[in-house]
Amino acid sequence: KIKGGPVLAANEANTELLSKAQKAVSGGDFDLALNLLEPLVNQPQDDNDNIEALYLSAVCHRYLRDMPAAFAKLEQIQKLAPELGRAVQEEGHIYRDMGQTQAALNAYQRACALNPALHASWSNQAKLHSALGNSAAAAEAQAQATYFLALPQLLQSATHLLYEGKLSR
Repeated sequence: KIKGGPVLAANEANTELLSKAQKAVSGGDFDLALNLLEPLVNQPQDDNDNIEALYLSAVCHRYLRDMPAAFAKLEQIQKLAPELGRAVQEEGHIYRDMGQTQAALNAYQRACALNPALHASWSNQAKLHSALGNSAAAAEAQAQATYFLALPQLLQSATHLLYEGKLSR
């Protein structure tokens, strides 16, 4: 008998649910993704599957324009993984979509401090700085976005893993 067999089976099931939910998100079926993520979101543990499920749920709620639910998922992530830059970036996207420019800019800046490889946060900073008339800051943020997008995909992925604590420094 393999020690930890049921745990391994549960992890495989979680991975399959996450994969299906990610495909649903990519296809724009946010309701389906939320249904797939529900068992993972409601797990009491703070493992990577639970955190990823919370993150994807926040993304779905934002696209469905349910900002309170999106913020609630991000608050849960903050308690479990305060260093997750993608979650702070998602906060920026929510504020941006709500028209709260300064709050969005602040979130994008915090996201980049946590993970400087988040090119969407740099790009959005550039757009928001430009809208606020801060052309120098806009140019600097756009330069950072361009730099990270020009890196080979493997290096981009490794940088994300490093800053999310999934790769030893």
